[in-house]
Amino acid sequence: MRNTLTHLPAPQIVLLHGGIYPVHLVMNSFGQFLTGMGYPEAAIRHPGDRRWSHSPYENSEQITGLIAWYYERDGLRPMMIGHSQGGVQAVKVLYELAGRFGDTVRVWNPLRDAAEERTSIVDPLTGEVRPVVGLSVPYVSTLGAGGAALLLPNQWSMLTRLRSIPDTVEDFTGYAIELDFWAWTLPGLPGTREYQANGRAKVRNVLLPASSNHVLLPITDELAHAGPRATGSMPTSRTTRRRAPHPRTRRMAPCGPPTSGTE
Repeated sequence: MRNTLTHLPAPQIVLLHGGIYPVHLVMNSFGQFLTGMGYPEAAIRHPGDRRWSHSPYENSEQITGLIAWYYERDGLRPMMIGHSQGGVQAVKVLYELAGRFGDTVRVWNPLRDAAEERTSIVDPLTGEVRPVVGLSVPYVSTLGAGGAALLLPNQWSMLTRLRSIPDTVEDFTGYAIELDFWAWTLPGLPGTREYQANGRAKVRNVLLPASSNHVLLPITDELAHAGPRATGSMPTSRTTRRRAPHPRTRRMAPCGPPTSGTE
């Protein structure tokens, strides 16, 4: 896998970390896991300041405009992976792309760290001009999104939207911890954690054991150098979770695109 990925075009992965300092270091670890597995570092790190991930306190329009910029540059639609409040922000960006917060969004240039004076791009596949609003992404995953983060003013608009996924993503995976005091997910109450499509998006819900650590779960850089047994114990459904050995917090990489599993 390492050798294959380094020689193929790779879409940008936009990582969004949680909102409490220094939790961005946790997402740095996940980015290093991806590069350790062979994903091109340039397709993860910010092309301007080289940071691994984005803050959930950045304007969601800025992230949306950045996605358009990446697509126009690469000809490949970016993906998003969000942890904690970063997961809320990822879903918020999907609503920005759907035009739920405004009819136009300006393209954001990461090299100048500023918005451009345009709200459309030239589609690299068709050569036609198309607006930022209406673009879609192929994959988004979130981990531990919700709870107290929705009480913050920058996320109030997501109170009734978080668990409803619009058509601006093709495949969405929502990872939740069975008992999570940060995200307010509770055993036996699927409404506190499960996502649903409000259109054609393909949505998967993955439940992780209550013993999983909300804050530290994305610390996975060491898995890139571990053997197959270390990377094979991630639960993908209630059934596989019962069969799997008890996971260790640092031995799970729950946020990447799925390769198999049940819906």
